[in-house]
Amino acid sequence: MLDAIGADRAAIIADYARSEAQLAGPWAERMLARLRQVGITPNDAVAVLLPGCLEYHLALRGGDAAGIVQPLNPLLSDEKLVSLMNAGRVKVLIAWGADEDSGFWSKAMRIRALVPSLTAVLRVPPVHEKNAPDLPEGVFDFTAERERERNDCLVSGRIIAPTDIAAYFHTGGTLSLIHISEPTRPY
Repeated sequence: MLDAIGADRAAIIADYARSEAQLAGPWAERMLARLRQVGITPNDAVAVLLPGCLEYHLALRGGDAAGIVQPLNPLLSDEKLVSLMNAGRVKVLIAWGADEDSGFWSKAMRIRALVPSLTAVLRVPPVHEKNAPDLPEGVFDFTAERERERNDCLVSGRIIAPTDIAAYFHTGGTLSLIHISEPTRPY
């Protein structure tokens, strides 16, 4: 493979990946700390309803480190999302705070009352948002909450066992019945 992309390009890609990991590391650690502060334990699920953005990766990494992460497909119907979240007993939902593409925010607000285990929603503000809206009770600003935590060390003290469930992944749903996979950590 190295011959196909060239040694120089491979070095640039490796440097970029290292830089990205160094940058995302402290942010993900803050996310982990915040999730622990809102009560997420290793057996609790954190649902993620986000487009492909930096916060998606932070939510996945922080959710996985704090408990069980459950990425959700925004194209699923409200009923299917509620079913998945109830099956996972989701405690926190991290959702995109705008509707321009797939109606993320409206969908998050519609389904939150239908998931009894849900204790908090973290709203990820769009990049170019100038004025954040007033948030209803139980809904918090993702960025502000993350910034409240330290970024120079891990504070959770969690030791992840190989048998701990890492995530709830769903298969199907758009055309067939939904099935949930519960992978553990192979490392």
